[in-house]
Amino acid sequence: MPIKIDPTTGVKCFNTRAAKSTDKIKGQGYSVVTDESLITLPEPPPGATFNAEEQAKVANTIGDRLQSSTEKTAFIMPLKGVSSYSAKGGELYNTDLDAAYWDALQNALPNHVEVEALDLAAEDSAFVDHAVNKLISMIED
Repeated sequence: MPIKIDPTTGVKCFNTRAAKSTDKIKGQGYSVVTDESLITLPEPPPGATFNAEEQAKVANTIGDRLQSSTEKTAFIMPLKGVSSYSAKGGELYNTDLDAAYWDALQNALPNHVEVEALDLAAEDSAFVDHAVNKLISMIED
């Protein structure tokens, strides 16, 4: 069973069946990243474009990859930013490009994929909670 609920505490325990780590991978959990080089985007290479056409290419790639999904599949779109970079105040914040991406994505996603759009950023705790609860409900069904 992938999810067990502790009857005493009600805590959900996930059995991810992850492979044992190697000597190079030491499971130490997550921590706050403070290295500026890891949280700041580099300058784009010469000739790089970041426009609606490129956004549509990304959306079409996602749609193509989801075409072959055979089990329950859901796509939850955070309308206020797919990362901290594209959320308000981020280096890639651009509502016009976000709208172009979402429009293209809605056309690219296969009909068998359940699509939800939330007026949140991907890193908002409410978005994360919703996505986790959606995954749990899909696993348990």
